[in-house]
Amino acid sequence: MLNEVKHLGSVDDHFAKPRSFASLRMTRVPGDDVAAGNGVVESAAEAVQLARIAGIDERSASVFQQLLDELWAGENPFLFADPRQVDGGYPNSNIQPDLIDAILREAVPRFWLEIGTMLGGSAIMTAERVKALGLETTICCVDPFTGDANMWSWERARREAGEWRYLKLEAGRPTIYERFLANVRAAGHEEIIVPIVCTSLVGIRLLEFLLAEGRLHQRPEVIYLDSAHEPGETLLELQRAWELLAPGGILFGDDWLWPSVRHDVQAFAQGIVADGDRTYAFMRQFVESELEGAVLLYR
Repeated sequence: MLNEVKHLGSVDDHFAKPRSFASLRMTRVPGDDVAAGNGVVESAAEAVQLARIAGIDERSASVFQQLLDELWAGENPFLFADPRQVDGGYPNSNIQPDLIDAILREAVPRFWLEIGTMLGGSAIMTAERVKALGLETTICCVDPFTGDANMWSWERARREAGEWRYLKLEAGRPTIYERFLANVRAAGHEEIIVPIVCTSLVGIRLLEFLLAEGRLHQRPEVIYLDSAHEPGETLLELQRAWELLAPGGILFGDDWLWPSVRHDVQAFAQGIVADGDRTYAFMRQFVESELEGAVLLYR
């Protein structure tokens, strides 16, 4: 439960795992094994790999291509990237490579959904780790690329002061999306990252539509939430993301130190059943790290 992991010290990002289903149990509890074939598999990741070899999730072999076909008419959006828009001026992400690696090894995802992307820093870091681990993971980035209220209120003052700007308005509209495209292409990850240009709830609902209509065959096994920061918004996003998440998947996010985010995560955690033993075992990996305070819940 939530209180069981608060004492882990400096770790401060939040995670959640959904309920297990009988077909392929990715969430093991003490004393429980995952059956595969005639033997016993000792980890969720091994079970997923064996299932793929056996063709259990054969339909989801190319989440990237399914999303391109359904949402981009088969055309890669990064073909429109302008290299002059490359912008490395936004460092605001607490996600760290060792944390990404641990989640990738645990979930072995085909589909990693990032909700809230900004200029693509966290998506690019995730893509680097996906390739380093040799995984076949599509990273889908849902964001309207319009910034938040603070960014809009700061725009004039930062422009007049000659400072780096979040929005970098042109013709009255933000250029966040253009810079995202340029950053991802410059990093060389345009073949595994695909954007959906809309708000978090619209994006989640769209993916549910595609799944229900058989136009997308894979739910995200990992959802990284770094979007809304207003009271009540994070709670709504958590609830909708939890419903979208694949059985045994991982839901986590950024900015636990924001009071509004912390409040909504705690409210969300009270409404789910968490596997506290599994949560604690996972988070022990990061007790001595520089990660900024986290909560991880397994279901």
